[in-house]
Amino acid sequence: MRQAGQEAREEAVRVQVQAENDSITLNRFWEKHYLPSAALKKTEKTVEGERWLFKSWIAPALGDLPFKEINPRLIEAMLGEMARTGKSTRTQDHARMVLSGLISTAIRHDLFDGPNPCQKVKVVKQDNRRVRFLTPEEARKLLDVLKARSPQTHDEALMAIFCGLRPVRFSRSPGLMLILPIARSSSVTPKRISMTASPT
Repeated sequence: MRQAGQEAREEAVRVQVQAENDSITLNRFWEKHYLPSAALKKTEKTVEGERWLFKSWIAPALGDLPFKEINPRLIEAMLGEMARTGKSTRTQDHARMVLSGLISTAIRHDLFDGPNPCQKVKVVKQDNRRVRFLTPEEARKLLDVLKARSPQTHDEALMAIFCGLRPVRFSRSPGLMLILPIARSSSVTPKRISMTASPT
């Protein structure tokens, strides 16, 4: 009977500890466990970067939740909000990695039995390049330069601009390379003009 009483007390302690672990929020774990450990193992610059991401994005979205309630849908919503405010895919992925590190640390400390929901989340890469089409005046100037350098290249560019052809790469003339943005082609992504030689 004494043994049964001891086992019951041990079980009660185990249940209490488990309940306390299950109730630990991301904010609490960050302050009490992760941040002090990171400050000892990582550079000051790295810690400051993680601190900014946590306070700016991770904590507002997920900080009040216990680990067991953090799921891929909520993480994707956080990343979506970052994208809507103009944060780059690199910054989004960095935030995802910081969060993944937090959760992995909690798993190692037996505060969460996983799996890590960040493993199911991928950051969608976006094309942040700035592109625009040539104005009529710019197109005329370009054609004049090409005509002086290579009549054949001039004719190819003229046809590409006015017929809506796919982006065409020209490299026939020495020292000149350009990629034409074709406004009328809906099946391809416009390309920026890049000239390695200045008009003379």
